[in-house]
Amino acid sequence: MRSGLLRIAPAAVAVLLAFGATSCHSGPTSLAGQLQAWAGNAGYSGLVAQIAADLKNLHNGYTERRLLPLRTACEGFSSDVGALYTQLPTPDRRITNELASSLTSFFSAAVDCYKASSFSSVEFQRYQTVLRAATLTYEDALARLASYGVH
Repeated sequence: MRSGLLRIAPAAVAVLLAFGATSCHSGPTSLAGQLQAWAGNAGYSGLVAQIAADLKNLHNGYTERRLLPLRTACEGFSSDVGALYTQLPTPDRRITNELASSLTSFFSAAVDCYKASSFSSVEFQRYQTVLRAATLTYEDALARLASYGVH
């Protein structure tokens, strides 16, 4: 009886290990699936939509040459980019780095915008320069996420 049990034991252990390995795994295994799950959990689409609305408001504020409303919009923008930043990291290091870089720069630009005393101030010029560069990196990250089915 003891020798029969010894022959069955390795097979039983193998079955238990296989069952344990499959039951412990939860969630998607592909990068696209992982990114989509991250986006869903992070509220990505709502945050990105809010940032897009902010960017439009910032552009409109500049076009209308109304500094006070623009500064107020910059304050809200800083909060919105901070909200997406808190959802990092993503499952992809490159996307995480691009988002982190652009969101950090957006925040810095928003602070400069808020501090600006005029459209010709040093802070405002820095805001515009940083905002343009950060927007390019941000759009690259969004395009990369979209290529994985994240919208």
